[in-house]
Amino acid sequence: MKLDGLLLSKFFLMMDQTPPSDLLSVALDAIRRWDDSEYDKQAQLLLEEQPYLMRFIMNLVDEMEEEDIEFLILALMSVQLGFKMRGIPLNIASVESIEAKTTALVKKYDEIEEEEEVSLDDIFKSSDNPMVLQQLFEIYYHDFLETETVGMAEIMNLLLVLEVIIGGVEDSTIDTPSTNQDSVSEI
Repeated sequence: MKLDGLLLSKFFLMMDQTPPSDLLSVALDAIRRWDDSEYDKQAQLLLEEQPYLMRFIMNLVDEMEEEDIEFLILALMSVQLGFKMRGIPLNIASVESIEAKTTALVKKYDEIEEEEEVSLDDIFKSSDNPMVLQQLFEIYYHDFLETETVGMAEIMNLLLVLEVIIGGVEDSTIDTPSTNQDSVSEI
C-alpha cells in the first residue's frame, strides 16, 4: 500500500519498536485513523495489489451482509499492511492458491461441523494462524457484529473466509532470505 510520507515514517519507527505479534493491532489502528478519502484510496490500491483476494471477497456480496464485506476488506488491508510493516514484500495472491486454500478449508470446516460440539476455541486452535484469526474475529465481534444472535454456521463461514484471506496473503509473500521464516502468525 502506498502511504503518505509522514504516516510511512511513523510506521517504520513503530516497526522497529513493535513486537511482531502486535503489528496487526498497529496496522488496524493506522487504518482506523485514515479519513474516508485515504481509506478509499487504499482500498483502490488494495484492489490493484490483491485483485484475486478482493474478487474472492466481492463474490460473497450476495451471501453476506454489507458490514461483513466491509470487515473482510478491513481484514485483508490489515493483514497485508502488517506484512509490509515487517518489511516483507508481497506478490499478488494467485487464483490457484486461493482456490487450493478454499478447498482445503471447506473440507476442514466440514469435518469440524460434523463434531458434536463446536467451539470457537477449537476452530482457532485448528487454524494455521490461530492468533491472527482470533484477533480478527474479536474485532469483528466487538466492532461489526450488529446482533448477538448470529448462529455458529454464519460464524464458521466468516472464519473460513478470514482463513482464506490470511493464508492468501501469507502465500503471496516473496521468498527472500529475510522472509522465508516469517509467517502471518508473527504479524
